[in-house]
Amino acid sequence: MEEEKPYINEQGDLIIPLNLPEQYKWWKHSEFKNRNKKNPYLKIDEILEELKAPYDVWVRYTHEKYRGT
Repeated sequence: MEEEKPYINEQGDLIIPLNLPEQYKWWKHSEFKNRNKKNPYLKIDEILEELKAPYDVWVRYTHEKYRGT
């Protein structure tokens, strides 16, 4: 069985099923307080970059500079 991943639906919504690995729970990134360990949570722009999100989707979710092609 292939591991589920976040995806962008036809309406341009970023879908992150709750049963995905912890790294995709971007909302927990800012809550991680252990400075001695690497933050295990991706930031939302890292997820969008991984998904190769188009510009119009990117700007809906982050103010970070667009890193697509």
